[in-house]
Amino acid sequence: MATDNPYVAPKVDLKNGSRRSAQPSIMLWAIGIVFGSSFAGAALGTLVGFCLGTFAPGYYKAMFPTYAALPDFEPVGLGIGLGMTQGGGLGLFVGVLIVIAFFWHQSRLNRQ
Repeated sequence: MATDNPYVAPKVDLKNGSRRSAQPSIMLWAIGIVFGSSFAGAALGTLVGFCLGTFAPGYYKAMFPTYAALPDFEPVGLGIGLGMTQGGGLGLFVGVLIVIAFFWHQSRLNRQ
């Protein structure tokens, strides 16, 4: 009578790889996407921060007036530091979104 049950899960042949699971290559790809986008965002943010500190130092003086009043105020260093951290954070966020979208899409394909 067990053969008449339509709710019995089909048997999975683990030797032939018919079961889909998180494979190491996919996990390495996901980690690479997150790290790569984080690095790219940090690099781009550093470049933008450097350009702001070099060509528009008044921006940082207006944003941080207490720090700008100090004699050792360095807008280029501030721009590089802020650009790197903010760009890296944005790159990390974008990388995680890409990986989530990829795995969500894969889960939708597996349901069909």
